[in-house]
Amino acid sequence: IAEFKLGYAPDEWQYSTDILKKMNISLEDAVKTGNINKVVKNGNTHYYDRFRNRVIFPIFNQKNEIIGFGGRIIASGEPKYLNSPESIVFQKRNILYGLNAARPHIQELRRAIVVEGYLDVIGVYQAGIQNVVAPLGTALTLEQLQLLSRLCNEVVIVFDADSAGIKASLRSLDVADKVNIDIKIAQLPELDPFDFVLKRGVREFMAIVDSALK
Repeated sequence: IAEFKLGYAPDEWQYSTDILKKMNISLEDAVKTGNINKVVKNGNTHYYDRFRNRVIFPIFNQKNEIIGFGGRIIASGEPKYLNSPESIVFQKRNILYGLNAARPHIQELRRAIVVEGYLDVIGVYQAGIQNVVAPLGTALTLEQLQLLSRLCNEVVIVFDADSAGIKASLRSLDVADKVNIDIKIAQLPELDPFDFVLKRGVREFMAIVDSALK
């Protein structure tokens, strides 16, 4: 929680909006970055919180500045995950979640382990494997691979052991020949990376990573 600066958005419509008002921060600017939403009804403008009753994952750029948020619903509801919308400071194709923490470890080991989501990054990192990041979607983009190619010479994709994860891994390979970096896929026999590390341990997880295929 401390390392990744996790937070919580209360189940209220005006909590963040009221804080922004007290801080004299423009609500229109907050709308542009997706922190709050706006609706105009009967000629009146209403502002309300975008993230409600969610665990909040701040998303950092390479300068360690927060540029967006991801929110996971706590109770039942859809969508399960809600992200900040694309904005002038937040373009998903250019960002890797966890890179601000993982960068020195990726550079040292010359390898990046790519998992699927926020909690996979945090769980694997917490287990001691700290060269781990995630795309803010399902498949790696060319821009994300170019970013990693400046830090390491090998990328190992470890997505969930289900059909969606496998398909995402294969889509990532569509852009692999456009970057000077070795890209490999490691297939988990079960679970997602977080649960796999918890259940079967770091050694078994790394054995699968080390045996990844091109």
